[in-house]
Amino acid sequence: MKGKKVSVEARNLTKIYRRGSEEIRAVHSVSLQIAQGDFISIIGPSGSGKTTLVNLLGFLDNPTSGELLLKGRAIFNQGRRLSERELTRIRRETYGYIFQSFYLIPTLTVLENVLLPLTFYRKVGTENGA
Repeated sequence: MKGKKVSVEARNLTKIYRRGSEEIRAVHSVSLQIAQGDFISIIGPSGSGKTTLVNLLGFLDNPTSGELLLKGRAIFNQGRRLSERELTRIRRETYGYIFQSFYLIPTLTVLENVLLPLTFYRKVGTENGA
């Protein structure tokens, strides 16, 4: 990654789900770096942990163990994480999500659906508070 700034970094990221006494390792010891401006794709068979990994990298889910950094700042570090308020701010200001099921509001136009999240975003210091 010579010359590029690392935006997201995962170190030994693991996510384990428990169903009774059964332990399901959805993600096991994944380490990666994603540079600013890079586009990546995650491919694999159904049930291989792709969605879980994306949810971890997007701060939608908490890892069981490992570290997750955003621009060098620890977001999750061996069980410790930022507050939900801070995570929400990071998701709002850093990420754009397109889900498999779009969950669009049918009475709105495509543009209105895209702009809808902005109605909930108020940034201090802007002219109209929106």
